[in-house]
Amino acid sequence: MDPPVTVAPDTTVDVPFLLAETDFVTDVMFLTQHPWLVEMTLITPDGDVVDPAFVSRLTGRNYFKLADQVVYYRLTLLVPIGAGPRAGQWLARFHLSGQAVRKAISEDGKLSREDARKILREGLRGTLLVHASSDLRMHAEVRQDSFEPGAESRLRVTLSEYDVPVSQRAEVRAVVTDPTGVAASIALPEAAPGVFEEAFVAALPGVWTVLFQATGKTMRGTPFTREAVRTVALWRGGDRYRPKEGEEPKAGRREAWRVVRQDEELVELLNRRLTDAGLSLEDLESEQI
Repeated sequence: MDPPVTVAPDTTVDVPFLLAETDFVTDVMFLTQHPWLVEMTLITPDGDVVDPAFVSRLTGRNYFKLADQVVYYRLTLLVPIGAGPRAGQWLARFHLSGQAVRKAISEDGKLSREDARKILREGLRGTLLVHASSDLRMHAEVRQDSFEPGAESRLRVTLSEYDVPVSQRAEVRAVVTDPTGVAASIALPEAAPGVFEEAFVAALPGVWTVLFQATGKTMRGTPFTREAVRTVALWRGGDRYRPKEGEEPKAGRREAWRVVRQDEELVELLNRRLTDAGLSLEDLESEQI
């Protein structure tokens, strides 16, 4: 999961996320431009607080890090964390002190006055990333039958728990975003135990983004979520020519072709000349895109 987070001065924001008994390591990261301004803690399903001081007392591969543009917790969930269960809804809790923002202006220029005013006015913005190493796994893939616009792209997700298919206890959707930014949600029906499939036609050239989202319950009934992102790339002439690394046309060449396309008289002249030579504009475009 990677929800955007905005923390206003002198407020506390809780962002929920799910961990299941199948998860054995979790990484919880907050990506922000000024990570040292925010206080970030984790709250277990039973209400116990995990903060940097608590993590420093744990053994093994458990740690808290404050680095460039990130606040980072890693927890090995096999170690005792509080008295309650580790499976269920956790919270990532954020607090931003307005006084800390104002104080940072005078501390070795760590924060400019302009940045401080923006944070005090709009809050501190960032993105929460939660990753888990787990025995409940999702594998997502996209298979396209062509690299040309109009290709059929088949979506496929497999879910397994301890190598056993997750059957009849999960739902999968895909949010497909086309090159213009228009998004549509597609349900993937369960075609076989733990296998979810559907297809869509990608009509436009460019890069399509597919966000797979799975929700369900483990064998013990604990809710879980899984996400994955894949892409579909299409271009005119894609089945005749596939660019290799180092051979992609420069952005200036594509921009020049866009300018040519805006001149109707020039396009008409090109059409006539190319037709006389037994060619077409599509042949020329396939060399540019």
